[in-house]
Amino acid sequence: MPFSKQELTALKTIASLYLVRMTGLFMVLPVLSLYGQNLEGATPLLLGFALGVYGLAQAILQIPFGMASDRFGRKTLLVLGFFLFVFGSVICANAESVYILILGRLLQGGGAVSSVLLALVSDQIGPQNRTISMAVIGVTIGISFGVSVIAGPLVASYFGGLDAIFYVNVALGILALLLILFFVKEGTAEAATRTPRGSLGSVLTPDLLRLDLGIFCLHFMQMCIWVSVPGMLLGQLGIAVEKHWIIYLASVGGGFIFMAPFMRMWDKRGQTRRAILVAISVCGLSMLIMGLGKVQIVFLLGLFLFFWGFNLLEATLPSTVTKVASTANKGAATGVYSTCQFLGVFIGGVSGGWLVSVFNSHAVFYVSAVISLVWLLLTLPGKNFGNLADSSV
Repeated sequence: MPFSKQELTALKTIASLYLVRMTGLFMVLPVLSLYGQNLEGATPLLLGFALGVYGLAQAILQIPFGMASDRFGRKTLLVLGFFLFVFGSVICANAESVYILILGRLLQGGGAVSSVLLALVSDQIGPQNRTISMAVIGVTIGISFGVSVIAGPLVASYFGGLDAIFYVNVALGILALLLILFFVKEGTAEAATRTPRGSLGSVLTPDLLRLDLGIFCLHFMQMCIWVSVPGMLLGQLGIAVEKHWIIYLASVGGGFIFMAPFMRMWDKRGQTRRAILVAISVCGLSMLIMGLGKVQIVFLLGLFLFFWGFNLLEATLPSTVTKVASTANKGAATGVYSTCQFLGVFIGGVSGGWLVSVFNSHAVFYVSAVISLVWLLLTLPGKNFGNLADSSV
């Protein structure tokens, strides 16, 4: 069914808010473990904690923010969330010790607005257009990730290191607040088609739990490698920091371009499960290649393969959740899914820092390869993903 004018406006605004917030957060990933070494008290473990702590705040506060938005309104909670993001970014930009940086990152993550934005989609966009809306948002997040990991090293190299990154975060947060104040309206598209709410237990089905496990593992691995990869590019492979953006452009951008035809093919054939299993396998293989790769071209091939699988899973998993969950359970299902995602971010960042501190950078890839294998084995028994079954796999 075609989008109404109001639905299109709402979708553009919500997607823009995702783009602004995620760009600000993603820009930090490829540079924090390098530039953060100059902070007082910095260690690989603490920098990994700083990298992942916003995920801990997000995981804890997603459900409270969503519940509060039901009572006080989506717009109020969005303003609060982005204010915390701006405030935390200011603290990070002026941090002289790793502990102040951790505090700022915690406040950045304290604006846990993902659940509120998902609820806003449900409010303002009718059920018949929600799946495509989620796909648009997923693509937007993918674009923000690709742009951010390229822009982050460029901004840090030429405009003053971590400080510049966080001041960009401040500017993006203020832009988001302006979008909220002038364009977000409390919507009631859901009211005409409201269904009984599902319980938390109703979304703990095997298929949904496998998808929740998947997003946890994916972001665990992603955060792990951001603790290790920048240092390896500089130290082991001899690639200057100011050239890292070229590596990320080739890996993230190239991975996305080469992934897209496969995603379209599997989606058209209704083979979502096959796409997920192949992507998990590719991510695991990429970790082994990076862990064992001593030659520059081999390591870069592994990085490219990881982002091929990452981009495919980042687009496929959330869309699959919204299709597997019943209409009454979509909010609960996406809330649990988002919580698992940000737990993966936190635990992955801390684990990556610990592994580098106690062992070495290669240990990150070996552990991630084992995580991929466990994920694959736990996903294999599933016969289908709701109406996206692919019984041929």
